[in-house]
Amino acid sequence: MSAGESVGMIFGVIFALLAALLAGISHILIRVGTQHDGKSAEVLVIVLMMNLIVFVPMAIIDLPAYEFSWRTFLAFAGSGLAGAILGRSFSYEGIKRIGASRSQTIVASQPLHSALIAAVVLGESVTFGHLLGILAIMSGVVTISKELRNSQASNAINTSRMSLLFPLAAAFFYGIEPIFAKIGLIEATPVYVGLAIKTTTAAIVLFCYLWLRGQLPSFASLNGPNLWWYVGAGVFNTMFLLAYFRALEISPVVLVVPIVQILPLIVIGLSFLFLKRLEVITWKLVLAAMSVVVGAAIVTWAS
Repeated sequence: MSAGESVGMIFGVIFALLAALLAGISHILIRVGTQHDGKSAEVLVIVLMMNLIVFVPMAIIDLPAYEFSWRTFLAFAGSGLAGAILGRSFSYEGIKRIGASRSQTIVASQPLHSALIAAVVLGESVTFGHLLGILAIMSGVVTISKELRNSQASNAINTSRMSLLFPLAAAFFYGIEPIFAKIGLIEATPVYVGLAIKTTTAAIVLFCYLWLRGQLPSFASLNGPNLWWYVGAGVFNTMFLLAYFRALEISPVVLVVPIVQILPLIVIGLSFLFLKRLEVITWKLVLAAMSVVVGAAIVTWAS
């Protein structure tokens, strides 16, 4: 390994750790903002708006020097639909229902879904490492299910096992997202252009969907007591995406993804420090998070 590659690895680790921390802060802010009458649709609208404010101007600067194909456009658009809309929607609803610490631990099973989808869609093989990682992830999810059912957590936590379907669905759609993104990045698309296409597509589809259903939040509803929690979540989510994609630019996926998957442990730590009133952190939850993180790392390295 050359000196340049070594430096890239080091900065890749730094950006990946930074991305995990920024995502953790964003989830904590969402948890606080939705603790009473907050709606996941309102969070999604605000977060997407913050993404657009940053990514679109950056893409416009890069765009004149780049020509992209319809294949690239559709790939990033698909990434936006899978991750920025469906993944986030289910993730935010999961945070609202069962808390940030429990929800994000389950969402961290994303590499499992990516591996299974890649095996079916791309014909990739499932190895013993995949199976070992899957067992670790499932062990963590089952532990959370039991812990949630027997939880003595605050009244803000929904203890219904059906609530687990939201973070599980989020993990599935987040698992699809990298496949689309990988197709888009094959043609060396600038990261900012890809992120702009992704978030713009997601915003257009979301706003049209909410408008057709008569559920598009009004300015008055957005300008409520939770507004600044949502704005803060959007700012930190935007910084997370920038740090995450920067890490992927300069370091291998098998290095970056396992590091970012420590997110549940970061969320648990932040919840313990700042959300004691909303979430009770148990030793079973910590063990479940560690099991999912280790399983996700094994699946990623085996891919």
